[in-house]
Amino acid sequence: MSNARATSLLKPYLRKLVLQTHPDFFQRNPTKGKQNAQSLQRLYAVLNPILNQGEPNDTIHRAEEPMELKFYSKRKDDRLVTSTFDPAPPTPWHTVASLFQLCKQLDIQVQTSDEDACQAMIDAAAEKNKRRSMNYKSLRAEFARAFYENEQKGQQHDPRRTGAWTRDEILMNRQLTFASGVNRDQFASMLSKSMPQLQPRLWWGQLPILVVPPKSTLPSPERVKGILIFSSDMDTAALKDYLEAHLTSKKQEYQELFQKKGKIIR
Repeated sequence: MSNARATSLLKPYLRKLVLQTHPDFFQRNPTKGKQNAQSLQRLYAVLNPILNQGEPNDTIHRAEEPMELKFYSKRKDDRLVTSTFDPAPPTPWHTVASLFQLCKQLDIQVQTSDEDACQAMIDAAAEKNKRRSMNYKSLRAEFARAFYENEQKGQQHDPRRTGAWTRDEILMNRQLTFASGVNRDQFASMLSKSMPQLQPRLWWGQLPILVVPPKSTLPSPERVKGILIFSSDMDTAALKDYLEAHLTSKKQEYQELFQKKGKIIR
């Protein structure tokens, strides 16, 4: 929905921009025409994820640095206009805002109501991210409480443990948390069958675990330091690969987090 709204707002200004900068208007000056042709091609690469309703553009998203686009306008043939675009913006609305800025540099009038609508969507996205960040901070605090309660009650995993695991046993772990949209019972049943192959003595009851839906968007790595992140569609092989790749670093992160607070993690 956000992309559709951004597209409807963006298209009229894109048409006006093309009418000001198309290379055909610079046939008497091939150098300027070539410059505009290159910049238009790069501009469309930035805009395609919005214009095509979210289809990814692999080429442009590999870029890490802000992209500078330079245009000559048929109205002001001698003046070169430079504008910057983020190749991987936080939201489509940041790209729309950048296009508005480019239009104004080319003396294309941008309606105040359109700018206000764009800024309102950027502000709403920022507020949503802020709330998500606060939720993850609360989650980390909850994990910390659960860890020390387990310590006091002796509920950490016994390395000498043998025998089958049960779904209920999995769900009793206070350091296991499920994100919205995850079927708790289904995942716990799967994990209980996988546990004998996952060396639980190395991590179960020792590190917090967050189970998320497939393809969910996670916060920055800083927010999930010391937390094992399982996707609910992981099978035994995928869980094993994840633990082999991340367990050592997650343990180190977890210890560092609590050492900073003057707590000693065994």
